[in-house]
Amino acid sequence: MADKLFRINSRIGIKQNEWLEKESAISGISKSSLMQMALEQYINQKEAVSAMNNMSDLHERLDSIEKSLKNK
Repeated sequence: MADKLFRINSRIGIKQNEWLEKESAISGISKSSLMQMALEQYINQKEAVSAMNNMSDLHERLDSIEKSLKNK
């Protein structure tokens, strides 16, 4: 995780707070840490989707190059 931590304030719904309360009690992990873990997971998912989109673009380019080479 980051070397330097920042404090933020945000509002969440009752459902999210109840889940955090329950999960924190079960796991022994603070609500703040659970939020940090969830955000890190979200960031990783977004980066993975972006990488997959880039892979798809590269695949299309390679297909195009392959077709043009076959036509020569």
